[in-house]
Order: sequence, then C-alpha cells, then structure tokens
Amino acid sequence: MAKVVHYELLKERSTKGAPSTLDVRWPDEVPSGTTNSTPVISTDYYPTILQTAGLPPTPNHPVDGKSLLPLFTQSSSFERDTLYFHSPNYAFHKRNRLGSALREEDYKLIKNYDRVSLELYDLSRYIGEKENLAASTPELTNRLAGKLDAWLN
Repeated sequence: MAKVVHYELLKERSTKGAPSTLDVRWPDEVPSGTTNSTPVISTDYYPTILQTAGLPPTPNHPVDGKSLLPLFTQSSSFERDTLYFHSPNYAFHKRNRLGSALREEDYKLIKNYDRVSLELYDLSRYIGEKENLAASTPELTNRLAGKLDAWLN
C-alpha cells in the first residue's frame, strides 16, 4: 500500500495540525510499500480521478488541484511550490476557526478571520504547530500573507 503524506492546512481540534496519511491501494499500478512525503491537499483528488478514468475536466468547471498519479506511480516529477486552503464556513460542529492558509516549503501561514490574526509555523521544526513565528519573522510573514491575499483575490 502506497502512502502519501497529507498535511491538513488548518488546525483541527482532533489533530492539532498533525499530519494525516493518504493510503492508496492500486494493484499492478502502485508499488506496494511505497512511501512519499510530498504534501498534497484534497483538491488534488478530482484531477487524479479524472486522469485515472481517462476523462477530461467538465467544460467551465475549474480544476484547482493537481493529479497525484505521478506520485502514486513514481513515473514523473510532481512540482508545486505552494498549497492553498480556504475555509470561510463553519463545519457542522462549529468548533473550527474560519480562515485561509498556505503551505510553502516547510512554512505554513494561517490567516484567522475571527480575530484577523496571522500564524506562521515552521513544520520542519514543530509539525504540531507549537511555536507561532509570525511576530519574530515579520518579513517572511508579510511575504506569505501577501501571496495568500493575492490568491484569495
């Protein structure tokens, strides 16, 4: 069974920013026991399913993610510099915070809408998002916040 690490971009109460795994079982296509630590996001599922089925995207329907087939089959490179996530609505349990986030290399920036605040984490140091670096690294925080705002607009 191949595993691709999937980092949840906005903290959830149950995981506190811990990584989740995406397990794939596809006999004769995905080598058993393969592991890959490339960050992916749920918007990658749709283009992956389309490519697997040999179907084109629906006209006038945006495809936000990238097909994960190159990761699964280890057939070619998978390049992406930034992951974006936008969560403007409450989940059914109402315990989530509204916000947007981006992941670039080892850094994750979260823009919270309830208090209009920014959080910046170095995931290579603390995967559990324990040390907010936003105040101590204003240049990086502002650069990433500008990139997130440009994506949102």
